[in-house]
Amino acid sequence: MTDNQGAQSPITTKTVSVTAPNQAPTANFTFSCSALNCNFTSTSSDPDGSISAYSWNFGDGATSTAQNPSHTYGAGGSYTVTLRVTDNQGAQSTTTSKPVTVTAPNSAPVVNAGADETILLGVLYSTSFSFSDPDNGPWNYTIDWGDGSTSTGSRPSAGSFSASHTYLGLSILGTRTIRVTITDSRGASGSDTKNVTIVLL
Repeated sequence: MTDNQGAQSPITTKTVSVTAPNQAPTANFTFSCSALNCNFTSTSSDPDGSISAYSWNFGDGATSTAQNPSHTYGAGGSYTVTLRVTDNQGAQSTTTSKPVTVTAPNSAPVVNAGADETILLGVLYSTSFSFSDPDNGPWNYTIDWGDGSTSTGSRPSAGSFSASHTYLGLSILGTRTIRVTITDSRGASGSDTKNVTIVLL
């Protein structure tokens, strides 16, 4: 600075500190699922600080504030999972969402061969079996009649079905065990047995 007579002041210096505006974090995540269980990993980032809070929504009403949570779904299906994060200065990210598809483990068919019976040698024997299965078909069945012969077939829906067989030869007389096995479209199987006592007319 110079006064009106030309004299100059000494130079004065001061340091001024300025702070850049806080930048919001970015939310992101990866996941891996096995059956109904999923593990989530946050890959979120913040350009000028650190992430201090996590807000997860798993799409089925459940939430979490963990950094890397795990979640088990109650049923198979497709869910939209969202993540929003907050940095150490309070700025929040926009919400990131991803579709997550989980598949329920396959359940084996539950088979009912029916009650034990007494039947006649050489006479056509008709019987029925039933099964239930929460999974989708079709289902294949195998009936072991207990005399060395089998019957096979396919069923488009669960429930009851009938089958027939004739026992021949005196050597067959007595008690034989019938085993019916049902196999679903994903390879799970269930079976049940019943005894038939074969007698002469």
